Amino acid sequence: MHTPFPTPTRALLVAALRGAMLFASLPATSLASDRQPVTVPDPRGDSLALAALAWRARVPAALLTASPGAHRLVRERLACDPAPDFPRDAEALDALLPDGGRLPLRATCTASVPAAAPADPAAALLDALRPQAAAFALGAGAGLELEWVTLEWTRDVQTYVVAPRASAYVAGRRSEGNPEFERLKVALTVALAEWTQAETDSRGAEGFSGLLASLNAHATRGEVDRLRRDLARTPPFLYTDIVEPYTADSTEARALGTLRAVLVLRDATSPRADTLHATGSAEHRAGGMRRVHDKDVGGLDEIRAAKRLPPEREMLVAALADLGEQVAAPLTAAAGRAALRRAAREQDLGRGAEALGWLLLAQDCGAHLPEASGWRRARARACARSWARLGDVSLSRWR
Repeated sequence: MHTPFPTPTRALLVAALRGAMLFASLPATSLASDRQPVTVPDPRGDSLALAALAWRARVPAALLTASPGAHRLVRERLACDPAPDFPRDAEALDALLPDGGRLPLRATCTASVPAAAPADPAAALLDALRPQAAAFALGAGAGLELEWVTLEWTRDVQTYVVAPRASAYVAGRRSEGNPEFERLKVALTVALAEWTQAETDSRGAEGFSGLLASLNAHATRGEVDRLRRDLARTPPFLYTDIVEPYTADSTEARALGTLRAVLVLRDATSPRADTLHATGSAEHRAGGMRRVHDKDVGGLDEIRAAKRLPPEREMLVAALADLGEQVAAPLTAAAGRAALRRAAREQDLGRGAEALGWLLLAQDCGAHLPEASGWRRARARACARSWARLGDVSLSRWR
């Protein structure tokens, strides 16, 4: 029977485990700088850490430090255990097992990489696989290795006319006399004559008549000054634009990026390897205008459609994501075959528990296992066996 830890020991273990989890969750750069954000542990981290520690005391150390096959067997046995004191979700398994009981897969790149590729193509490939790779522990250690041996990237851009676009442009200017200018000239001539007459009348007049004549001369001079100002501000000619119709081209640029890759899936314990050919693509379109007159009056602007396409690096990343979707299924199938080969090797070496775990990993990857084979009986025996004797499971011939 499992004995719970005393309260003081439990508190010390909680503090130590939370410190270790916090240290492991920090990025490498945060160790050299106090400006990096600190990852706060999950609120249920205390109970989860204690449960994982308690279960580590039950599970034989040889199984926890063995290959992924043994980890998968621990995960299977844990799913069958009736004890309610350990959660059975992915987070709990990650706390107990280094790979969560999944098939570790790491990536390397030996191919020639184009300039537009991400700085770490291998990591980018794993990121592209992540949404479709539930059976794998991506980036984990001793398991399978996916090598990127060939990488070919092409980007083709074509621009074509979609439809003609009617518009108009200013072809020149037409001038004609300004009627307002002519009217002001005539009015000024009349005002000058009246002012001259008023000045003449005011010189010989005396008394009240002389006062009225002086006022009249002053008023006519004011009118002359006003008309002169208006005439100075009025252009003698009026100009109008000569607008002519023309046709511009509405265009569309289409960029198609294609990423062709050859990937090799290897198991370090086997000379055999699986070669995968995959192609990812990304397509973008952008509209534009060409043959737009520099004096267009229809609201059109010269726009090169190709310049509105996304950068090449962005297209390559999109093609890589598509490649991840395309290669996920054949990669998982190839991993299942590799797991079957590993199971056969472990069985030949007399390690039944390891072989059974690798068979379970193969099943996770969709590999077909004969119904009449002994692996199901071995799995049932493993689920019924105590933790202390789990590593002694035997496996009859299943091939």
